[in-house]
Amino acid sequence: MRNRASGSWPLAFWALLLVAAALRFGYVVGYPQLPVSVNAAALADYALYDEVGRNLADGKGFVGGFAAATYDAKAMADPRAPEIGVGPIYPAFLGGIYRLAGHRVGVVRVVQAAVSLLLLVPLFAITRWTFGDRAALVATALASVYPAFIIYSGLLLTETLSATLLVAALWAVLWAWRSAVAWRWALAGFIMGVVVLLRSEVLPVAVIAAAVSFWRRPAGPTVRMLALYAAVICATMAPWVVRNYYVFHRVIPVSAHDGDTLWITVKGWTEWHFDDAELQALVRGRSYLEQQDAFHAAAVREILNHPMHVAMTRLRRFPDFWLSGHTGYVAGFHERFADYRARGAAWPSFVKASLLTMNTALIVAGLIGIARAFTRPGPPLPGALLIAAPIVCIATVHLILFAAPRYQVPMMPFMLVFAGSLWQGPARIE
Repeated sequence: MRNRASGSWPLAFWALLLVAAALRFGYVVGYPQLPVSVNAAALADYALYDEVGRNLADGKGFVGGFAAATYDAKAMADPRAPEIGVGPIYPAFLGGIYRLAGHRVGVVRVVQAAVSLLLLVPLFAITRWTFGDRAALVATALASVYPAFIIYSGLLLTETLSATLLVAALWAVLWAWRSAVAWRWALAGFIMGVVVLLRSEVLPVAVIAAAVSFWRRPAGPTVRMLALYAAVICATMAPWVVRNYYVFHRVIPVSAHDGDTLWITVKGWTEWHFDDAELQALVRGRSYLEQQDAFHAAAVREILNHPMHVAMTRLRRFPDFWLSGHTGYVAGFHERFADYRARGAAWPSFVKASLLTMNTALIVAGLIGIARAFTRPGPPLPGALLIAAPIVCIATVHLILFAAPRYQVPMMPFMLVFAGSLWQGPARIE
């Protein structure tokens, strides 16, 4: 039987959408969410995003948050400091909600549940176009019940919006392939530019998407469409880059939040130790941007002086990126296994172990799907190359830089696509 790549959307998809909606909205509305005061190390970013969003909603501008905070234990935070520790998209997302609904975090959770639900639509489309209907339904079923997508809907963190927009960006590129009209390429460039402003590690994905597009059809029209795609990405990012140059007198494409990330990577820490003597010597008396420069310089010196030690540190820490049940953000299950064992609490340990096993199994299934897609006879499908790009880019970035488990979430839709491809029918779909 031929595996369809187009046509009406099957009834099973809409049924899965209802299941996904019940899980997401039920979780954010009916299940207690962790306050910032609990597990503060993990949720520190939560409060900073919230602060910048409130400032935007109140008309104070893009100030406060990451750049207002300081690693200097003796310095006072400046709530009027121009923000440069994070890109503009997620705080603007929060600011828009707060402007309309007031400072109501519960509303943000409901909106993010809807955003997470919307992810299923382009996910189904890109899987169907590349691997067929059967694989698309399996991938959608996995994404509908995938615990991390549900959990992060309830948190003021970038993961939900990042995952959905990244899937939408690749959908837009694949859609442009199907009918190479200029406005589709412009749409692809706009969405990709927004995603880069949300998470700078996505920039290599934008480049790979262009390279795969040219490899797929190396012709003059493709070059012209890719030039439009690149121009729209640049135009989308330009206002933010110009703002940064005007305020900070240097070119900062997205954020300056890279020096500290590189430095903590070199140190091999899993969380910040703010009373560390070396850290305080690097940051004392400096502004946020100056602190980032100092962190970056110190990290580069350490890498050049002890490259093998740094490499081994990264390899030891890299499993932290892959092995997680994402329960550190779930009320009632956010403590460590050791803490629950010490208290003899069997149920939380069982739930944590179950979610860890599920997440690991899905990653393994995705990796098997990738291996199968790229070892079959003949050249690889361009769609498969495109869908693999976020996995490769995000995993590579966090092999080099600090890898918290939540950073895997934006690549997981694509892992689920490849897991779904294990149920691919006999037809090769493009």
